[in-house]
Amino acid sequence: MIKSLLVLDQSGEIFIEKHFISGLKRSDFAIFKGLLSQNDPIPPLFSSFGNLYIVHSYADLYIVGVATDSQYGLHVAEIIIDIIAQYEAKSHSSLCLSKLKLDYHIFYEILEKNIGFGLPQFKPFNESTNRTNSSISYKIEEYIDINFRQDGYPEKYQIRGDLFSLSRCLDDTNITVSDKIGFISSDYLIIGNKFKVIPSNSFIRVLSYFIENPKIYPPVILRPIFRHIKDGIRFSIDFTSTASIASCTVSFLCKSNKAPTLASESGSVRFDHSENRVEWVLQNEKNSSLIGFIPSDSIDRSTFINVQFMINEFLFSSFGFQSNDSNMKEIIKTTRSGEYVFEPCWE
Repeated sequence: MIKSLLVLDQSGEIFIEKHFISGLKRSDFAIFKGLLSQNDPIPPLFSSFGNLYIVHSYADLYIVGVATDSQYGLHVAEIIIDIIAQYEAKSHSSLCLSKLKLDYHIFYEILEKNIGFGLPQFKPFNESTNRTNSSISYKIEEYIDINFRQDGYPEKYQIRGDLFSLSRCLDDTNITVSDKIGFISSDYLIIGNKFKVIPSNSFIRVLSYFIENPKIYPPVILRPIFRHIKDGIRFSIDFTSTASIASCTVSFLCKSNKAPTLASESGSVRFDHSENRVEWVLQNEKNSSLIGFIPSDSIDRSTFINVQFMINEFLFSSFGFQSNDSNMKEIIKTTRSGEYVFEPCWE
């Protein structure tokens, strides 16, 4: 699914922008201007904060497509190529900045014609009415993306959610969602506040949603403090959970030729020699701490602390779900971590 499509000039200034789904700001594209101002190459494909950026360099322009996740990367790249071809056919000239300044309306018309609500235009399914031994189950998964300051508090915060269905029937289902949700989009067909589900032998995604800067406390807070002393680095990591977390893994790379000394208040901690990674596993803990010493002759301040956790039967978005299908069996709710990274505070 495509969220946005932009055309940038060689300095990184946005000349054309079209947002099919809300949730992105101009500040999210400042990275392009920063790279170009330093004469750094722009990678053709990279991800940031739950979005996948597809960059196509063409003449003196950069055409940038933003996809909701990696499975749409190739699809968005094909859309970009197709839109360029349609523009050149309709304007009878090659795409470049000077020509686009005169015919920008043609480019916008092509975008409007080819993409609606983040999806290419398509025909609805052929419906089936066979309901023999019919049943339907739903699964909701949420991912929390957070950028944390060095003091451990969030600086940028968002929630991404997906609704999956496992159905042996075909039925209209009503969806009621929180008023905090920025947008609702579907891989399939939305009619008002309804979507269609199709028979399947496994869970398939039928709905995605996005919440920017939700007014909730993060489920996990870490306060990692690293201090350089003689012959190495001494560190402490304080862990606090504000939710009932079933499991949580805290890990970071340890760039040293010698194994670190580690001690945890609770949970299990180990050093993986093959990956030079410290791994701290916690189960159903509210508060805990990890201390250690890393033998090192030099200071490496590029260390980041990664967190992976899972909360069953709970959603941070308070996503409301209502079904009129009497054959519905269950709803599985799970919150998982997304891009969840802490930068240590160095003393």
